[in-house]
Amino acid sequence: MRYLISAFILLLGYTIIAQGITVIHIQGEVQTTVKSNKKGFAEKTINLGYGPVGDGQTLVLTNKAIVKLIKDDAYQCELKGPGTFVIKELKFEKIEEKSTLSTFLDYFKSFFVAHPNSESKEYYSNSIAAISKGEMVMPPLLAFPFPGALPLINKELKFSWDVSCDTCSYVLVIQDVEKKEIILAEETNKHNYTLKKPASLLQLNKKYLWLVEVKNYKNKSISQFFTIVGANEYSSKISGIEKSFSQNNPYLTPVTKMVSVFAALEKEKLTNYMILYGESQLKKYPKDVALKDIYNRVFYDNMKRKRI
Repeated sequence: MRYLISAFILLLGYTIIAQGITVIHIQGEVQTTVKSNKKGFAEKTINLGYGPVGDGQTLVLTNKAIVKLIKDDAYQCELKGPGTFVIKELKFEKIEEKSTLSTFLDYFKSFFVAHPNSESKEYYSNSIAAISKGEMVMPPLLAFPFPGALPLINKELKFSWDVSCDTCSYVLVIQDVEKKEIILAEETNKHNYTLKKPASLLQLNKKYLWLVEVKNYKNKSISQFFTIVGANEYSSKISGIEKSFSQNNPYLTPVTKMVSVFAALEKEKLTNYMILYGESQLKKYPKDVALKDIYNRVFYDNMKRKRI
């Protein structure tokens, strides 16, 4: 019995130590120092980002900087600069948990589980460069729209793709899946094509196939499917999600709101909703570097998953 009790205490202690800690708010300039697990590697200092952090990290706050951290059990800690703080030495206090807070935190943390790498864009670009070296003209890699539901919320719809040839011409092909008819075949020397007045060509609730061919080459992209949905359906979905996270939420900022909305949309596999919503937030807050990072994680992670 004594050994069982000891084992239980050890397990309980491990659970407490392993309690997840998430950065939920950053204001001002904050850096974190991370010790490498590999021998021969020195500590690395980087700018602190949103999401999970380890208890071995050190936070360095400049004057007037503020950081808010929260544990999985909803205990929180607020730090104000200037100063240097070791996360495992911080004191967390219980907050009054609102009805929507637990759901909000679950979605917020789930985003970083799905998109942990803040260098998604760089990784994707390096992968494309590596592939390009192996072929003179690689097949186009379709970028947007992604497969699935595609809301028509603007007067224009931009199709985009990645390629290794800057001097080639391309043909964008859109086909009505039900009728098996090509409804658009447009040539361009760009890596994108803007469809004017898309609602006049694409019908609600209809499924379409699109692909891109390289003119004068046999190469063409893998085809993808999308289904058109209306602007009202998109607006209703977004407003409903935003409302579910906004009530009595002390942590709602442009970044935390976008992360949580992304996580909710991703749960329903509404990738194009995520991209369009992200673009709207970037236009609204063009100088927010953290928003740009969150958007890049979603866009380029999906590019990697679908195409590489």
